Amino acid sequence: MDRDPRCRAWARWKYCTHQRYKNMMMQACRRSCAFCVAETHDCKDRVKSRCPRLKEEGYCESTKPDERLSMRSMCARTCNFCRKIETVEVTKPDRRSHCVDTFKACFGWSRLGYCSSNNRERFMREYCKRSCNLCSSIDPEYTNEKCLDNDIVCEALKAQGYCELEDKKKIMAFNCKRTCNLCRRRVGEPIV
Repeated sequence: MDRDPRCRAWARWKYCTHQRYKNMMMQACRRSCAFCVAETHDCKDRVKSRCPRLKEEGYCESTKPDERLSMRSMCARTCNFCRKIETVEVTKPDRRSHCVDTFKACFGWSRLGYCSSNNRERFMREYCKRSCNLCSSIDPEYTNEKCLDNDIVCEALKAQGYCELEDKKKIMAFNCKRTCNLCRRRVGEPIV
């Protein structure tokens, strides 16, 4: 089951396999990422004639959620999806990363008690460190409160070159300031 209405879009943007977002996607978007356990009692292939070839071509191990869901449906037996609990490598966030909030809304969420909420605590610890007071010290590079990203997709957009595209700079400056290094510096502040 997906816990966020944006899961399908995030899955299309390959967040299910992206190192930075995989933890969040495991928690919030299990269905869209095809991380759910197969619940089938009658383990069979629906398209018997095509399944061996599809397996040979690597579709059973596909990291693309849409292909994975199709293979679960069409070739459950050939791909060994029956009553199998899937293990997915989950990477821990880099502990050396800056202690910042990823979203502008983090402060508001922390005031609503999300830092200690059972179903939101893990997300808040990863994406709202500063607002949840999880910083041992605050990196001076990121002390500008207004220099935050508005959306979780910024890293993916940067990887696709959106920060450098002239026709995208305005929207990226609004939504992804921190990721694209588009924050305004204070007068006299050195450019790093």
